[in-house]
Amino acid sequence: MERKLQLDQAGLRRMIRVNPTLLGRNLEKMEDRFTEIQRRLCLSDQELGKVLKLAPTFLNQTPEKNESRLQNLQERLQLDEPQLGKLILSFPRITCMSEDNVEEKLQYLQKRLVLSDEQLFAMVKKAPTLVALRIDSNLDPKIKFFEDLIGVNETREVIKKFPNLLWASLETRISPRAQELKHAGLPIDAAGLSRICCYTEKSWCASMQFQSQKLHKSKLW
Repeated sequence: MERKLQLDQAGLRRMIRVNPTLLGRNLEKMEDRFTEIQRRLCLSDQELGKVLKLAPTFLNQTPEKNESRLQNLQERLQLDEPQLGKLILSFPRITCMSEDNVEEKLQYLQKRLVLSDEQLFAMVKKAPTLVALRIDSNLDPKIKFFEDLIGVNETREVIKKFPNLLWASLETRISPRAQELKHAGLPIDAAGLSRICCYTEKSWCASMQFQSQKLHKSKLW
């Protein structure tokens, strides 16, 4: 298994710690299962190892259940097999989420952001981990906060382009940095929101210094 999945010992130990039933499996049947998953998702040995290391309980499901989940996800997001494999490689845990849970997040995002099917699919392909975020305590409070900062339409547009903005922490990053901009008298637009969410602390401090100096010079003129 270690050789087939190209895992180091730490990765193999983690995989078995999360799913100890792997130790009791028939190795020959496991090899067949690995091959089938690789074929279905167009994955290399190394990519398969990454998926199973991060979502080892995927193997606890029957092959029929796995196929049903993959088929539903593929049809829902209108993906071909390489695209499905790429999505799962980006977010392996989606294979272990209930179909109802995934669908709830998709419906929420589509309705809340007024997305067409094509826009929803494109956004999830960019940031499949969005379906892991809770609606009530994560997605909805952030979207409301963004709308208060830059407006409803601007929020929809910036999230469509940069959906990973929704992964930033509201309490420890988004809100404190928004307050910094307000206290400094700096405007907050879509570009500013992107900096708030994505910049490292070093880049954020440099950006604040630059924007403050720019504002100061404009007042002198």
